[in-house]
Amino acid sequence: MARYSEYESHVLMAGYMDPYDICACYTDVCTVVNYPVLKSRCFGLRALAESRRYDIVHIHAGPKLFYWFHKFSRIFQKKKLIFHYHGSDIRLTPKDIRLDVEKYADRILVSTPDLLQYKLDVELTYVPNPVDTKLFARHDDISCNNRGRCNLKPGQDNDWTKNVLDEYGYGDVDWDFQCRLGGAAERNSGGRVAFADMPHILLDYEYYADIHFDKSTGRTYQADSKTALEAMSLGLKVIRYDGTTSNKLPKRHMPENVAKQMDSIYRDIA
Repeated sequence: MARYSEYESHVLMAGYMDPYDICACYTDVCTVVNYPVLKSRCFGLRALAESRRYDIVHIHAGPKLFYWFHKFSRIFQKKKLIFHYHGSDIRLTPKDIRLDVEKYADRILVSTPDLLQYKLDVELTYVPNPVDTKLFARHDDISCNNRGRCNLKPGQDNDWTKNVLDEYGYGDVDWDFQCRLGGAAERNSGGRVAFADMPHILLDYEYYADIHFDKSTGRTYQADSKTALEAMSLGLKVIRYDGTTSNKLPKRHMPENVAKQMDSIYRDIA
């Protein structure tokens, strides 16, 4: 949420949507709210109430919450609404539902370039995921221990992932495969890693494999994940979805460059 003139902004995060405690690293600009019953409905009402103070509402959530804002923000005053997709929210939402809600957005953003293929009637704008280059500051003494980490998506097969890495020429790396559960289940799992601890965890490895299976297409996701970008920022050798390797964060993901793009978008819809 933001005001045009001062760019006063604040992030409201539902606790069940933050299993890695990312917002705990940014308590000056982020508030986490927890509701044990009817979670999404209570969070939506809280977000609607707090949005009265702002001119732009930037929503990182599913179409249902966006539709709420379109309907109810008129009770307070007309808001500029930005809808921001991050992956499964656009891949798994039926086209008829998307068509029904996207027409109300002042701008629709996607966080990875592969999501541009999901365009319907409304234009999509790619805004690269920003990386916290202070938390994930570059290290020039990355371990040369031939160890690698790969975070698997829920249900991702170990053998399939190993075969892909072998095809890419990294079968001899000592891989540590970490299975993610996703969502609230991740918070309750014993192997959960808090976001603040992730740099320390990643620095135990020489490699990070960003290989994920997309069930809808039958191939790897054609985009760099947020964790892969953070590993690049640290200086790890990141094996990307196409088999190439990078140990440098692309400039488009630098926070100052993403902020400039968002400034342009906010000014354009004002």
